[in-house]
Formats: sequence, C-alpha cells, structure tokens
Amino acid sequence: MKVGYILSGILFISEFLLFTMKRSEKTSENRDQGSLSLFWIMIPVAITLGFTFSNLNLIKLITWNLVPWCLGLFFIGLLIRWIAIIQLGNRFTVNVAVVKEHTLKKDGIYKFIRHPSYSGLLLLFLGIALSMRNYVSILLVIVPVFFAILYRIKVEEKSLKGYFGKDYEDYSKATKKIIPFVY
Repeated sequence: MKVGYILSGILFISEFLLFTMKRSEKTSENRDQGSLSLFWIMIPVAITLGFTFSNLNLIKLITWNLVPWCLGLFFIGLLIRWIAIIQLGNRFTVNVAVVKEHTLKKDGIYKFIRHPSYSGLLLLFLGIALSMRNYVSILLVIVPVFFAILYRIKVEEKSLKGYFGKDYEDYSKATKKIIPFVY
C-alpha cells in the first residue's frame, strides 16, 4: 500500500511540472473543451476513492506480492509518457491547443501509436491501482481515468482533424489510438 502512496506522489509531481511548464501560449487557439479540468478533477477523485476502499479492508481479494508489477507498470508508463512528450517538443501542451508552426508528428513513438502519452498514463495508473490490492479500488481508479482519457482523445482528434485534415485522417488509418496493433 505504501508503494501506491509513493507512486501517486511521483505522479503528482510529474503532472504538476507538466501543468506549470507545458501550457499553450495565450496566442494559441485553445481547443480543450474542458478535458484538462476533467483530468484535474477525475484523477484525484479516482485515486482518493481507490485508496479509501483499499484502506477499508472489505474486499482485499488480491493477496500476492504485486510490488514488482506495480513499480514496473508505473515506471514503464511514466517513461512512455515522457518519451512522447519529449518527442513532441514545443508541440506538446497540457491543454488541447494548436501551437504556432504546428506539424504533425508521425515518427518516433508516434509511428506506432497516435496517443502514446495517454498509453503511458493508463499504464502508470494501472500500476497505482494494482498497488491498492483491491479489485474495487482497481475499478474505481482505472474506469474513470480510462473514460476521461477517451474523452480527451476525442477532443484532441477532433482538433487535429480540423487542423491537419486529410493528413491526420490518413495517419489515423495507419496507427492505433492507445494500444499498438490493437486499439
């Protein structure tokens, strides 16, 4: 359980750094549609509910040692997320926006998946959820975060299709959203 608290703290620091350093410029067109606010509400609520149910010890169904799996999923997810962010460079913003001289990224990790940052986010949340060792907690963390990410992807894809047109549609046909070769 302590692992989950530590991982949640690392996630908070990582996301806070992104929030403070990677917001779009005021001159950019903000196309966020409330998806960033949804993230900032949904994520703490999901984690809090997960830990609350985990601490109640009502349904501790997972009894084996998950620490290596939790750490592995979390840090692989964090690594994927930061690789995606670094590869996008100044085109990455925490709010959905088109920045000046925006070009469509189709190489690097983006050659295989359109939203690797969210793939990484899902993996690291799975690591945190598993650290709670409670099936209800896992569902309380993963399900709301998954749907918030799907909404965010929908908003981003609408924006990218509007900006890049056919080029983005062709890219969408050639890659999967969040799970390589699957979805």
